[in-house]
Amino acid sequence: MPKRKYQDVQKLLEQNSGMTIPEAGRKLGYKQELQNKGQGRVGLRNRQVDQERAKAESMQRGEATRYKPPKVSGFDQHHKRMIMLYRPLYEGLSDADALELSKYAAAQGMPLGDVEDNYELLSTGRGGQHDQLHRYMEQQGMRPSDMPDFSKADLDNRKKAFDVLYKDFIQADIDKKSSLLLKGGGARLNRKQLTALAAMGVTTYSALGSVASAAETAGRTQLAQQSGNPLDYVQAGLSGVSLAGDAVGVFPPAGPVGETVSTVADVANIGIDTARDPEPLVNVYNKIKEDPLNELEYLGKQAGKALSFFGSAVRMASPLGL
Repeated sequence: MPKRKYQDVQKLLEQNSGMTIPEAGRKLGYKQELQNKGQGRVGLRNRQVDQERAKAESMQRGEATRYKPPKVSGFDQHHKRMIMLYRPLYEGLSDADALELSKYAAAQGMPLGDVEDNYELLSTGRGGQHDQLHRYMEQQGMRPSDMPDFSKADLDNRKKAFDVLYKDFIQADIDKKSSLLLKGGGARLNRKQLTALAAMGVTTYSALGSVASAAETAGRTQLAQQSGNPLDYVQAGLSGVSLAGDAVGVFPPAGPVGETVSTVADVANIGIDTARDPEPLVNVYNKIKEDPLNELEYLGKQAGKALSFFGSAVRMASPLGL
């Protein structure tokens, strides 16, 4: 059996969970920069392709705010409506028409490009959710190269193609397959993210810890409602207690008491998460340490939603004596 290319890179990455593909390539002496080609594949960086993709992302995004999602170890940031798959619809369009097409897509509930609503986390590596989804698309003839040539079509006909070909046929099928893949791994993914939030609550002061606890409480409450698992409700209650402790900790002289209550609740949740899904905690801390500003930006977006869950989460904790 022939040896797979870049097997040495893959092996080094497996041995060093916090290492990136470019870092592994440099460490092994590759002269050209390596990058993630998607679905667990490693390849040479192609700057022309990168530029074309960046241009397509910007064009499809239109006037919407660009979003940079937080990194989660073991998962890829997947565009639900894939950039290069929708690129043919924009070929040859003026900037004005491209903007109108993007607004039209967003009005149908399908914002395109690198916007927040167009991302989902899929497990990485060969055989992972991301890999399985792309293999399925290839089998079904849903690759960018399989799409029609729209370069001479007017805007109205492109809108019709968006409705009939993309929205009703291609995207509907992709979403269905993606949903099936996520059913098997969604709960585990949520717990990994929530463990990261609990860890941030332990390692930051009350003001920042409150943001982490608020987002964690929202996530754990939603997870408990979806799973119906009593242990998920217990963890949502613990997170609510942590949020209350952080809130109290902001106001002296009760600060030390609030900090202690919050820390105990966070540590308890980390322990439960680790027992349910053993994942080296060093990955969580490395992620926060590598890009804290990006993580805080993500948490800030979640905080508003999180606060609406605060009351119910605390009520969950009370009957349990937590």
